[in-house]
Amino acid sequence: MSVSLGGKVVALIGRGSDSDRAAAIACAEAGADLALATLSTDQAAEFGMNSIANEAWVLGSEQFVRIMDATDPKAVASFVEETWARYGGCNAVVVTTVTPRIVSETFVRRMKASGGGVLVYIGEAGGRATELEEIASGNSVSVRRVSGETEVVAAIAGLA
Repeated sequence: MSVSLGGKVVALIGRGSDSDRAAAIACAEAGADLALATLSTDQAAEFGMNSIANEAWVLGSEQFVRIMDATDPKAVASFVEETWARYGGCNAVVVTTVTPRIVSETFVRRMKASGGGVLVYIGEAGGRATELEEIASGNSVSVRRVSGETEVVAAIAGLA
């Protein structure tokens, strides 16, 4: 069964790791446009995320990369605003175990104002899932825990 994310926008903040690549490319293959950002300003993260963007470009996905420190509230807010300015919104943000809380909070506030969305959480549940549910609670944003890139696509597709 083929799942379509045509017309959807997915944000992913990461290190450019293999798991970041798998999730982002699965979304691009399903038709999503991507807003990609780094967790830190180190060269490896910059290279990794730009490499992911190049792969998404080959697949025909619109994308951009923001090199930022994801613990800086101003940088995160600027990335969120750029995502809305370029795409008119964001349907899902992919969150990993290392994504700072400020990223989730900022996206949730903006998604709520736009009618909702989903936080897709990749990784071990632990206390992090509870934290994300707390952030999303009452904000028209759902939290879905997944373990692989195929599940990411299905969780995002299921929001509409």
